[in-house]
Amino acid sequence: MEKDDSEHLNVYRPITLVLQIYKVCICIFLKYEEGRFLTGFSTIDHIQIIQHLTEQYTTNIKCHCFASVDRRKAFDSVELIVVANVLHEHVTVPLSINLID
Repeated sequence: MEKDDSEHLNVYRPITLVLQIYKVCICIFLKYEEGRFLTGFSTIDHIQIIQHLTEQYTTNIKCHCFASVDRRKAFDSVELIVVANVLHEHVTVPLSINLID
């Protein structure tokens, strides 16, 4: 397979095919250091990021996003239903939350 073979999508980096705002979102979620539990960032900060992205989706920017939380690492002493309730309280737009224990 040659570098300039336009028939194969795996030649192109997907991040180069999206708008600048999506590049920012992708960088936030793909960087190893980001989205983890960093000093000065709480779970509410991450929920607010998800809320902002879902608000952008419901307006004119159709940004698809996915957030994955390892509950055992993040909330080992918190019941799963409590995490779901906090998400529903702080995210104002309709949001599908799938919880896997």
